[in-house]
Amino acid sequence: MDHLKNKKGTAGLIGIGSSLYMALAYITGIIIFIAVLKYPSITEDMDKVRILVDMKTMVFSTNLLMYVLFGPILVLFILYLRSKLSDDKSVLVGFSSVVGYIWAGSLTASGMIANGAIEPIIKLFQVDPDQAVFLWRMFDTVSLSIGNGNGEILGGLMTLGFGMAMVKDPHLSRGLGIFGIIIGLIGVISLIPGLVDLAVIFGLMQLVWFVLTGFSSLKKSDK
Repeated sequence: MDHLKNKKGTAGLIGIGSSLYMALAYITGIIIFIAVLKYPSITEDMDKVRILVDMKTMVFSTNLLMYVLFGPILVLFILYLRSKLSDDKSVLVGFSSVVGYIWAGSLTASGMIANGAIEPIIKLFQVDPDQAVFLWRMFDTVSLSIGNGNGEILGGLMTLGFGMAMVKDPHLSRGLGIFGIIIGLIGVISLIPGLVDLAVIFGLMQLVWFVLTGFSSLKKSDK
């Protein structure tokens, strides 16, 4: 019995810890992106490369926080969520988990590509700034594409699937499940051309869902 309680306690800590990390990483990254790097106000690619050159440690750390480490932490959260679901072997839960693992891998890969490009771009910038901008554009396009920059299809499907599973689970919050379904649909819809800005709303709502789901272990009994 004590062993079972310890397992439940460990799962709860993983859920709380992983959800808090993802929420704080997202919020911290957005603050750095907007307030420190002031990226949204920069329109010229040359100026974006200069930021990379002048603040490479900050850019590297932000990519590490929001993408490279986010992926493995997301995997922990998925494993925690599966441990909470009564029917963790259903097709729906399996599908949601696999999509989530793919999403986690794509986020980590996106961050590693972005960070791997920093030094080559900086070195080239010292010799030929225009070519450095061209190289940056190539890396940025690949990194954004892998990181779901054109719509949150993977994160949306994962959240939608788990939300549906939570609604059907008698031991989990139906409200959280419905919230997850709404968030997931927003993520999927953001894939439609012209609606990609919905990805921001998806991200903000999802971080709330992460935290609420993670802390649900304090109120709901495990299966």
